[in-house]
Amino acid sequence: MSCSQTGLSVDCLRDSLIIRSQISRPAALPLSRLISIKLKAKHTEVSRGVATLTFWRRWLLIPFLRFAGTALGGRIFVNFLTPVDRWLLRQTAGKYSLSGLGAPTLLLTTRGRKTGRPRSSPLLYLQDQHARETLYVVASKGGDPNYPDWYLNLQQHPVAEILAPTLRGTIHSQDLEEPARSMVWQRFTEFHPGFERYAQRIDRDIPIVALTRIDR
Repeated sequence: MSCSQTGLSVDCLRDSLIIRSQISRPAALPLSRLISIKLKAKHTEVSRGVATLTFWRRWLLIPFLRFAGTALGGRIFVNFLTPVDRWLLRQTAGKYSLSGLGAPTLLLTTRGRKTGRPRSSPLLYLQDQHARETLYVVASKGGDPNYPDWYLNLQQHPVAEILAPTLRGTIHSQDLEEPARSMVWQRFTEFHPGFERYAQRIDRDIPIVALTRIDR
């Protein structure tokens, strides 16, 4: 029997409101179902991120590194992009550079061995897999037969400054010796095969330098 048949009593109206609220309220999802939905959303987000990274590396980073491994690319890399990257790295606190195109790039500021003035150089780097306050750089100079100035500066003044997304401050530099050098060299060549081409074009060795942050 409905309220319209019995009259609008208080009890009747209350019962009617309770029934309507139960009909309109969506059923609560079990906790396991909610967790499953969130995990699927997170998986979709991660998958999109991986797809974006794969696209970036395949169509931009890898072709750029291949060109940088050529003789012409090495000269352009060293002579023309360095001033732009020096400015970009300073302005963005070491986060962005043109030459890296997303590759890890730091700004190393050494003390000039002749003038004593600060000299800044953008360099591709890799981080130590265990000691997070140690970064590695390669003195390849784009396959040039001469050692880069920053490396010669460090030979005379091993203490310098770095600005990188993962590390900044005062560092002490040291050339890697075997077998550590070969292990780190393999990591560099896996990331950028152009280093192997640099080594084939020149007669000198290509030092790998460890930059370790120190407290001052």
